[in-house]
Amino acid sequence: MNLADSTARKAKRNIIPWQGYCPTHHLLTKEDVIKVKKLHPKALLLVHPECRPEVCNLANYIGSTRGIIEFAGNNPANEYIIGTELGILHPLKKNNPEKQFFVASEKMICKDMKLITLEKVLSSLQNLEPQIIVPEDIREKSLKALNRMIEIH
Repeated sequence: MNLADSTARKAKRNIIPWQGYCPTHHLLTKEDVIKVKKLHPKALLLVHPECRPEVCNLANYIGSTRGIIEFAGNNPANEYIIGTELGILHPLKKNNPEKQFFVASEKMICKDMKLITLEKVLSSLQNLEPQIIVPEDIREKSLKALNRMIEIH
């Protein structure tokens, strides 16, 4: 629902959301952000669009993981508060050693992402497992929705 809200604002369209959310991004609250902004008043706030709307409203930039990395690399500011999964800190610091990055919340750890390993990805690609079979009518509707999201972006 948070991603749908963000997309609807950007596209200036009415989107009917599914009433679910990313459990990691939903952990970040407006109060968390305000507390960190007080500690680092010059820092720009960069958040993922799956964060709550009240968090996104405080952001200087809302974007995907790649978008956040590119924004920080291209922007002249030296301090950033990061509102997405903590794993992004490694590439941010590696690509921008002269800049400072602060986490919006220490809670932003995705337990599911931590289960993914290179070995598991390799095995999945080699064995084409696990395999998910979706009924054709659902596949077609899903493809239409995905293509529309890509067009909006």
